[in-house]
Amino acid sequence: MSLRAQNEKKFGSWEELPNGGRRYWLDIAGRLGWRARYAKQVDAQENTVRFGRRFTMARANWSKFTRSSRWIKATKSSKVWL
Repeated sequence: MSLRAQNEKKFGSWEELPNGGRRYWLDIAGRLGWRARYAKQVDAQENTVRFGRRFTMARANWSKFTRSSRWIKATKSSKVWL
């Protein structure tokens, strides 16, 4: 299975970027009212450029009431797991 097919299966949602890469994301709803969004940005060869996560309350806008929002810059030696 190719990296693109793996990312499409794992994340389920994506958008094409102007540089030929893609941005994938996965939204998860918790039982106690929180939501998490995991996002991964890749280049045209499907190499990870950025990976991030964001936690919010369920009724809040994604840009407000953010408890934790952080992008992790991917390097050749870093491993990103979901």
